[in-house]
Amino acid sequence: MFGDTYELAESKLLLLYIFKTIKQTVSNSSITEIVLENGFMNYFHLQQYLSELASSELLNVYKDGKRVLYELSSKGKNTLEYFENRIADSKKESVDLYLSKHNEQLKNDIKFTAGYAKHDDDSYLVTLNMIDNTASDIFELKISIKSIEEAKKVCSNWNSSAKKNRKKILDILLSK
Repeated sequence: MFGDTYELAESKLLLLYIFKTIKQTVSNSSITEIVLENGFMNYFHLQQYLSELASSELLNVYKDGKRVLYELSSKGKNTLEYFENRIADSKKESVDLYLSKHNEQLKNDIKFTAGYAKHDDDSYLVTLNMIDNTASDIFELKISIKSIEEAKKVCSNWNSSAKKNRKKILDILLSK
């Protein structure tokens, strides 16, 4: 009985460790791929543990209709700091090795694009996108800007800072 409890705790801690190591928001499909390819747990346990970690506020969850994105919360980071030593070193090494090989793929899980086009009235329509790795829009924002200089600046700022501010952007868009 205690073995099952220990295994449950280690599995949840391992998930927190994966999110800590990734250091970014990750889609449900990406975390599922990582866990299943490494044989850490089965699909059904994974989904249950993700739900429980989110309910316990150890993971932040962002939903966009059909997609679910996860990110390690500050509470999750603190919990992991206390209990990380309970994760088998072999499992942590497997995570580290897998993520070092697949880091670029995970970075490309969500892309940010920006562009502008001239309107008939001498203004510019700037289009800002957050796109997942299947080229589906997570969201698209269109803004009318008065000058080409401002349009270029908005695009440049989006391209340079949207990725690092992704959490803030999603929080703003998903807040009540």
